[in-house]
Amino acid sequence: MHQIGTVAALFRYPVKAMAGERLDAIDVGFHGLDGDRRYAFVQSSDAPTRFPWLTIREVPALTTYRAACTADPAESAPPLVTTPDGAELPATDPALRDELAARHGGPVHLHRDYRGTQDAFPVSLMSLQTVDGLG
Repeated sequence: MHQIGTVAALFRYPVKAMAGERLDAIDVGFHGLDGDRRYAFVQSSDAPTRFPWLTIREVPALTTYRAACTADPAESAPPLVTTPDGAELPATDPALRDELAARHGGPVHLHRDYRGTQDAFPVSLMSLQTVDGLG
């Protein structure tokens, strides 16, 4: 077999659009990485939207929130989110929802998806050359 590369780092993002967690190993299935993007905050509005997810386009500060799985993702334990001010809250905590709604300027709610809320594909691979080029 011809080797085309080596995995340099693995990251999982338990809550869509938030910073993730670096991993040493992870199981990969048809749905992607176990526990990856199984939670997402959604813009709550009476007006229909083509893209309901709360992302860094709407709230750039989402990248300063770090989510991590505290248990086996199959056990249904919500990820723990570390906020920019250092508070640690379960993703299901209403205080986190309210904080994100204030940053967004409108209501949001938490969505749980057992297959993940990826925009296109369940796994993304990037070469170090690509990362350097983007830098």
